[in-house]
Amino acid sequence: MATARPRSLPAASVARRVARAVVSNLVKRRPIIIAALLLTTTLGLFACASDEPPRISPTVTPNPLPSPAVPVIERVAARPGAGSDSRPTTVSVGSWSEAPGPQIARSGHIAVRLKDGRILVAGGRNAHGILDSAEIFDPSDDTWTPSGRMVEARTSPQAVLLNDGRVLVTGGSQESPISSAEIFDPASGAWSTVPEMSSARVAHISTLLGDGRVLVAGGWTGRRAADSVRSEAEMFDPEAGTWSPAPDLPAPRLRHAAVSLENGRVLVTGGLSSARGRTSNLSSALLFDPDSENWTEVASMKTARARHTMTALAGGKVLVSGGGATGEELYDPDADEWMSAGAMNVARESHTATALSDGRLLVSGGTSRREQLAFAEVFDPEAGEWKSAGAMQYRRVGHTATLLQDGRVLVVGGEFRQRSSIVFLSPAEIYDPEG
Repeated sequence: MATARPRSLPAASVARRVARAVVSNLVKRRPIIIAALLLTTTLGLFACASDEPPRISPTVTPNPLPSPAVPVIERVAARPGAGSDSRPTTVSVGSWSEAPGPQIARSGHIAVRLKDGRILVAGGRNAHGILDSAEIFDPSDDTWTPSGRMVEARTSPQAVLLNDGRVLVTGGSQESPISSAEIFDPASGAWSTVPEMSSARVAHISTLLGDGRVLVAGGWTGRRAADSVRSEAEMFDPEAGTWSPAPDLPAPRLRHAAVSLENGRVLVTGGLSSARGRTSNLSSALLFDPDSENWTEVASMKTARARHTMTALAGGKVLVSGGGATGEELYDPDADEWMSAGAMNVARESHTATALSDGRLLVSGGTSRREQLAFAEVFDPEAGEWKSAGAMQYRRVGHTATLLQDGRVLVVGGEFRQRSSIVFLSPAEIYDPEG
């Protein structure tokens, strides 16, 4: 008698049986799976909330040095905000276009428009580590040229264009905050050291005063921001090449914002304070008077915020945007009063804000709900309205956006997360307000 051959099942039937088995197994183990997902999410949110310098993922493939080739990365479909597929109903103003990028991808760098119109970019970090390299962009022929090396590698420093055309760079971080400072001279293309600040600091403010001195204040000095927020302030005199003490801030703060007013005083707002090892956003505002060298408390913002931007507008008012708050604010120095400035279509922090030649303000990139953004917006002070400015080709945080002499804006560098890695950007983009 012939042995019966096993009956073969159709592929579709096998697939259905396997699927039923998998689903049944998942249902039985659902409580364990849900608990694991909740634990993973909680740990992830805790890690993202840290104010310590970000760790560089060893899995990132950087763009080669010093090759100008663009790294192989995904172009991210621009979305107006994290976790949202809806777009603002306003019509986009202006246009974005590709621009030649620097030879080295970087994030957390400085970008300063020199008096001749060229743009100095220096420092920052990428997958290789902390950078000391510098490059200059010439808008007249859209070219980048290496510009020597900084005396000391640093990421997240502050930079100020001095009255004599040189650039002062202060602080920043390596493995921890540093106290060194240096100057770039465009005439010679050389970097040189100046005396160190009295305290190491990062996430501080650095502001040019009317008399040519530079005010530096706040920041943090240790490996953990919550344990080492500073209130110390000091001033640099470019003519003498020396630092002198200034009165301390009334309260320590970091990731605050500062801007020079038309009357020569400096307005400082928001930031993070620390108590019992934890940080919290501030709503308080201060004025520094260079003549009396004193701090004065003024009216507080309506909303506490940090990692925000503050921009002086034509007419003397100051616009504060973003910083973990919904709704923007205008400050009137004459009336010492804050008022509503509407709300951006996408709430954000760690973004850039660039005053345009026509008096409007461009906001680009940053983060919203811990996701990097490509979406940009323009604020019209006369209409008191925010309008969409389209989207950059890449989501960016840690980038710079610098006004060119012809009224366009050059966006350079930054980073975004792609799957489990950090991608550092070398492609640049230009925003044309009239495009």
